[in-house]
Amino acid sequence: MMMLSHRLEHSAGAVRRLEYWALSLTLLSVVARYIVMGSSVAMMAAILEDFTELIAPVAILLTLKLETRPADSRHPYGYERIGSLSFFSAALALLVLGVLTCWQGLAKLLAGGAKDFGDITLLGATFWQGWLMIAVLVVTAVIMLPVLKAKRKLAPEVKLAALQTDAASNQAHIAVALGAALGIFLTRLGWGWADPMVAILVGLVILNDGWRDLKVATAELIDVSPDSDVMESLTRIVEAKPYVAGHYWLARKVGRFIDADLMIAANNVPMEQADLWRKELDHDLRQASWQLHDLTIAIGVEIPLAKKEDGARSGVLNKR
Repeated sequence: MMMLSHRLEHSAGAVRRLEYWALSLTLLSVVARYIVMGSSVAMMAAILEDFTELIAPVAILLTLKLETRPADSRHPYGYERIGSLSFFSAALALLVLGVLTCWQGLAKLLAGGAKDFGDITLLGATFWQGWLMIAVLVVTAVIMLPVLKAKRKLAPEVKLAALQTDAASNQAHIAVALGAALGIFLTRLGWGWADPMVAILVGLVILNDGWRDLKVATAELIDVSPDSDVMESLTRIVEAKPYVAGHYWLARKVGRFIDADLMIAANNVPMEQADLWRKELDHDLRQASWQLHDLTIAIGVEIPLAKKEDGARSGVLNKR
């Protein structure tokens, strides 16, 4: 348990450092893009998309801070769902922001599109303002690549759904920046419709992110079954025990953790022996998966045949 606790804390520390970096780079991107925004609605949409990039890191940091708080009289089951709840709220905010971004781009398009952005003088040099916008968009996209790579590598290890979707949002961030740069460049060629059209596409990207995040958060809030590969590895450990005549899992995901009841059929087991087996099996299962949070093991019980009908819904059924 000590080794698992240390491993979990080490992973959480890596996620925290990564998200603090992501927050810093995103805020830098917001400031830089705002300074050079001008009248480009595509640039404004890219800035709004940047703000959506702040939501997932804040939700993740809040999750890591609160999810391991011990239960109290007001919260007898602890704070495991805090991450899913904050992620659900963030998804709703994304949907609203996506609609507003699409509406603003559409209004600009119906008004005749974007006009030329004009020239700007910087450090004694005069040039088209769009070049500065494009440069900022490209640079702020490129600096997110290391963060995106690190999140993709870490997400499967920590089993944090918010981090997986956050990585997908970072990928969309890069695509949005390059799309906005293209829209601004096309405006230079006289295609004024390109700038608001890109804004509409950015709004659709935000809507897609919000819808995806909403589905993930909802799945966590309604107690879905744990990942099949995790349950299969735990089942193999149970089946390897010689005293197990049959067993039944009743398991659910709570945030990124798993709460489970394990019922084991065994004949004529002395109470003292059952306690020893229970402690040994509890240790082995927790060593195999740090996601196990609340685990209850009952040995020497009869497994009802009715469980066969709801096995797919509730967990894993096995008799031998």
